[in-house]
Amino acid sequence: MEHAATAAQGIQVARTNRHPWTAEDIPEQRGRSVVVTGANSGLGFLTSLELARRGAHVIMTARNMDKGRSAEARIRALQPTGSVELRALDLSDLDQVRAFGERLMADGCAVDVLVNNAGIMMPPHPGYAATHLQSSGPSGLLKLFMRFGNRFLAQPAEMGVLPQLFAATAPGVESGQFIGPDGKNEKTGHPRRVQPVDRARDADLARLLWQESERLTGVHFDLQPR
Repeated sequence: MEHAATAAQGIQVARTNRHPWTAEDIPEQRGRSVVVTGANSGLGFLTSLELARRGAHVIMTARNMDKGRSAEARIRALQPTGSVELRALDLSDLDQVRAFGERLMADGCAVDVLVNNAGIMMPPHPGYAATHLQSSGPSGLLKLFMRFGNRFLAQPAEMGVLPQLFAATAPGVESGQFIGPDGKNEKTGHPRRVQPVDRARDADLARLLWQESERLTGVHFDLQPR
């Protein structure tokens, strides 16, 4: 089993080395159900569109249902044969998150992939994509700086979405791997396996975060080390 997984990963790496990985390389997704959070705009919208294009059933989520319905309509227009649905979800409300999960279970929906897309300004690394996030969040001088960055430093959202599409669909990708752009300083480029910043690999900090997450959610996992 381990040898087969290693071989599959090697095939994917070799393929990526022959030509840059793009959305056209997403394999057939028919029969898979995918939940995409923050799906009404930016990277979440593009992730939903590309996965629907490849045959996945995409459960789009949004805080603002008006914007969510608009995004769903756009995907249906661009991909008439795609299978998409919209559900309300605010990730900052844990009661709503719990209710969302319970509804999925009650509906008998087995989720194959969760693309936990979120608008985070300073993530542990991969990439800088020009989306509405930089203009809707900051104010004052920071907003002007972000506008400059979007124009001269960032890559378009169609490129920025590739690492999460690669992570969600590429054969050979394993749990715990970190996917980001292959360009200078991992800010732009096509997806490949990269290393997060040192702080993101702090085992003590990760343990504290996990413990706090269990406390807040009331969900506990009896995880055993490998």
